Amino acid sequence: MSDSSLNLREATTADSKALNTFFTSIPTLGSIQIKISREDQFFSFYQRLGLPYKTYLLEDEKEILGTASFIIRELKFKDKLLKIAQGCDLRIAQNRKATLSWSKYYQPLLEEIRLKEKCDGFITSIN
Repeated sequence: MSDSSLNLREATTADSKALNTFFTSIPTLGSIQIKISREDQFFSFYQRLGLPYKTYLLEDEKEILGTASFIIRELKFKDKLLKIAQGCDLRIAQNRKATLSWSKYYQPLLEEIRLKEKCDGFITSIN
């Protein structure tokens, strides 16, 4: 998914350093601001979980403008097993271009994940 100046793509291990820098630069806002940092390998947290995951990044020609990860898991609800994509680690650069563009890319991404991973739904957490 892209337009002339932005590109949304699945991140690879080659993106780890740039993802770490971007991820740490965006604070989680609330009563206090918290900046979360990762180990050298951005994906090691997901790998330790042992569950399938996908991380996407939105970029322009120069920098990362946004990132979101999804952990694919099965959850039991009542007597039914559901396949869920758990959205996490959403970060959006604090500039106009990123803020105005993110939903244009993010909403179709949810549909793509739902279809490719055969998910019954999504959940998210603030982290």
